[in-house]
Amino acid sequence: MKEGNLRGYGFNLYYASMLVEDVPDDLWCAQPAGVPNHPAWVLGHLCATGDFAGSMLGLEPNCPTEWGELFGNGSTPTDDASRYPDRATLLAKLKEQHERVAKAYEAEDDASLAGEFPIEPLRQAFPTIGDGFNFLLVGHEALGMAAFQAEFWA
Repeated sequence: MKEGNLRGYGFNLYYASMLVEDVPDDLWCAQPAGVPNHPAWVLGHLCATGDFAGSMLGLEPNCPTEWGELFGNGSTPTDDASRYPDRATLLAKLKEQHERVAKAYEAEDDASLAGEFPIEPLRQAFPTIGDGFNFLLVGHEALGMAAFQAEFWA
């Protein structure tokens, strides 16, 4: 399972980079037709999720502290571009998160991944840490990018 998750995680990084490379700067934080999750927020959210995933593997947070409030669950994206890091910063941090989380995940033993998923309300869907990682590394990232692509470029 790890090998497939890591391949999917690697593809998601490529796909995220490809999706945002041609977004004009004036649309980086645009919310056309009520689209809430613009490119800056999606990438920042994936970076923040990397901190959560890393924490389950014993890694220290790697994003600036303020990114938790800006990009975390329950945050509200805004079209105020001055609040967000630029594309290069977010893509570099996403790549860094992918590298460190993938390395730690690859090294994690199966017994640890069989442990209980730490978020109780999600435990029915993801009973183990391994189940949660399957979703975080592959599903969560792909869903965020697919929703952004469908809504933003529709």
